[in-house]
Amino acid sequence: MSTGTPTGTYLITFLEPDQDNPQGEFLVTLLAEPLGETRSAAAAALKDQFLINDEELCKLDANVAAGPGVNDMYPPDLDLEFSGCPGALELP
Repeated sequence: MSTGTPTGTYLITFLEPDQDNPQGEFLVTLLAEPLGETRSAAAAALKDQFLINDEELCKLDANVAAGPGVNDMYPPDLDLEFSGCPGALELP
C-alpha cells in the first residue's frame, strides 16, 4: 500500500494491485468541509499528477469518502464518487 501525504483537507492512498483488485485502487479521504470543494481539490490533484482528464478520472478505480467525524450526513463507508462521474453524490 502506498500512502500519500495528507494536505490538511484530503488524503489520497493507493492500494497496490492484488488478486482481488488487479488494477489497484485509490482511496480518497476527505478530511475537511466543505466536502464539495475538498473533493474537487483531490480530483484536481489526481488529474495533475497523472495528466488525465475528467473522463479518465471517472475510469479510475477509486473510493471517495468523508473521513471519520468529518460529516455526519456522509459516513466513511459511503462512496461519494468524483464530481461529474456516474453515481456521484451532490455535495455542499
